[in-house]
Amino acid sequence: MNTLTPPNGAQVTESANGTPSAPLVFIQESDVFISEDIIAVMRAMGDCRIIHVRDVDDIAPALARAPQIAVALIEAGFADLVGGEAAQLLAKQGAKVILTAVSRDEQQISSAGWGMLRRPFSDPMLREELARLGVAIGAASKSPQL
Repeated sequence: MNTLTPPNGAQVTESANGTPSAPLVFIQESDVFISEDIIAVMRAMGDCRIIHVRDVDDIAPALARAPQIAVALIEAGFADLVGGEAAQLLAKQGAKVILTAVSRDEQQISSAGWGMLRRPFSDPMLREELARLGVAIGAASKSPQL
């Protein structure tokens, strides 16, 4: 598995099988342990490529260089993203969006067609939200617990 570190600080991890057509997962998460857990769950679901950034300010620069993203898990509130460059790039790429920060904008998140996970969330909760949004990463396999 190759990991590249582009100038914007994003970590790009190729698929386990080296498949360039594997779904691309975008993760913005500041907590190393939570991001590692999310990555482990996504990998357990099937072959995928992952872009991970820690800082909200790195979202738009990383997305500007990314090909089509299947799903984006972002540690931000709805108001922090809506109308901004990152939201526009995600929409342009047709990405499914799941917010993982506490938000009081549940109605707006739902109306936008986005998903939301309240912390603390578990492997089954993540899988359920991905399924609800119609995100298919691959054949299900046994996955670690968050």
